[in-house]
Amino acid sequence: MSPEQSAIEFEREKWRGEYELREREIKVKEREASRSRWSSPLVLAVLAAAIAALGNAAAIWLTGRSQHDLETTKAEQTRVLEEGKAEAARILEMIKTGDPEKAADNLKFLVDAGLISDADRRKNIQNFLAHRPAGKGPALPVMVYPWGTPLPTIGDRINTLRQRLKEDNLTAQEREKLTDELSTLERFEEIFERAVRQPRPK
Repeated sequence: MSPEQSAIEFEREKWRGEYELREREIKVKEREASRSRWSSPLVLAVLAAAIAALGNAAAIWLTGRSQHDLETTKAEQTRVLEEGKAEAARILEMIKTGDPEKAADNLKFLVDAGLISDADRRKNIQNFLAHRPAGKGPALPVMVYPWGTPLPTIGDRINTLRQRLKEDNLTAQEREKLTDELSTLERFEEIFERAVRQPRPK
């Protein structure tokens, strides 16, 4: 091999070695750059903030869901309690006759008309009526004022509510409450009057 060829071959090997060295340096720098991006304090701070935000959002969502479930349960319990109070009040009102037979007829009407929604209470009343001796049973006296005037009836309450609803100074909440009570009493009175008008089986 001539000296010129040897020189060319040397330069070629030298160039190839430099090229490979430069290539390795570039790869090392790329790996370092990639590592440095994820280990940068700014990137770590952003990631930590994002994770914290997600954690807070999840905690808020869970708290809201629990609060909603609690309020729903509380509202349902309140509704059941109010229904129980209303049914108890209806039962007491219907036995204010002074006559056990009339009181029993009134209780039967409540059951037949579906005005007792509590299944256990309805079953107990039906069982009581089925085994009640004739002329026996609860019957509260008709309440009267000391001077002999009867206390207000359902009809009196309906008239009072109608007069109240004509007033202009009621709030929306008061008007809604009075309207609901009036609707319930009117429905109750209508059902009761219909039942009274029906002929008794002989």
